[in-house]
Amino acid sequence: MGSHVHVGNRVLQLPFNSQGDWLLPVDTVATTIDPEKYHQVSQELRVTSPTGGRFEYLAGLYFQTDTLNWAQVFNIPLFNIYPDLFGVPALDAFLPMNVFTPFVTREHVYSAFAHWR
Repeated sequence: MGSHVHVGNRVLQLPFNSQGDWLLPVDTVATTIDPEKYHQVSQELRVTSPTGGRFEYLAGLYFQTDTLNWAQVFNIPLFNIYPDLFGVPALDAFLPMNVFTPFVTREHVYSAFAHWR
């Protein structure tokens, strides 16, 4: 009964998209779209001794990397009526009004572990 070597890996991909309308009737005040994409890869190498011997050990290495891409698109069609309502055609250049907020984060994890008795 010799040592055991375990190798494991995992790939995880999670796409997600939420969408919302603010107040009724639909799409008159504001709308949001929040696309999100998460990608993760992990890898582990573990070496273990047989159990029940005079000396037992466990040792290994772990690596993980992940990326989160998120954005928010915020549209405000309510403001589209203001130039006509107040007679200010100069505002037309700024309409339709929307806000785009992108966000990206990346992470890397490196670990080593050991236990013996």
